[in-house]
Amino acid sequence: SLLLLLCAAAPSPATTDHPIAWSTGAVTDDGSSDTEDPSVVPVPPAARRGGSRTPPALTAAALVAAAVALVPIGYLFLRTAQGGFGPWLDAVVSPRVGALAATSLALTAVVTALCLVIGVGAAWLVTRTDTPGRGLLAVLLALPLAVPSSVAAFTWVSVSDLLPGVEAGRFEGFWAAVTVMTLYTYPYVYLPVAAALSRIDPGQEDVARSLGRGPAATLFTVTLAQVRPAIA
Repeated sequence: SLLLLLCAAAPSPATTDHPIAWSTGAVTDDGSSDTEDPSVVPVPPAARRGGSRTPPALTAAALVAAAVALVPIGYLFLRTAQGGFGPWLDAVVSPRVGALAATSLALTAVVTALCLVIGVGAAWLVTRTDTPGRGLLAVLLALPLAVPSSVAAFTWVSVSDLLPGVEAGRFEGFWAAVTVMTLYTYPYVYLPVAAALSRIDPGQEDVARSLGRGPAATLFTVTLAQVRPAIA
């Protein structure tokens, strides 16, 4: 992204006012090349082609990384081939697998909805309000990213075991998973939305309010409409 910004900010050879011209190696009508003019700077062949080739070392490193990432999938296919298609189908198409798949889909839907509400609300709080200590709050809201979800789950289970009147192992199940995953994944929504809100002009919201739109209508039709890509 930084490279694209630098390229966009740089003046184009065709539009620059610098007295030095750029050569493309073309032959003029009189049979001479424009590179014969000492005031003409030759354009490198790579620039004429639109860019340079990817270094072989980088390509090799990317292929190695992709191969390592595909090792678990390859192992699953190997074990499936060894056992046969029939046993694999019996194991996959079963009531237990269906129940687990439904639970996973429900967990995904609930956690996604809660992360959207918390992440967008937190981003709006630190960028569009005068809450005291907004700078510190903006940092604290991003701290869950520093804690792995497995460590967070173990910590919550350990803390719940220390509470009086709570039996050991009671912090488990669907809603326990929703709690832990939501509290430690909402920053993935909060950070890009906060960055998008800090870039857009709040004057558009003021204009919408001056034209008679209420706070809720302005929030959903003006503010959130501009940061929809970040929310998605």
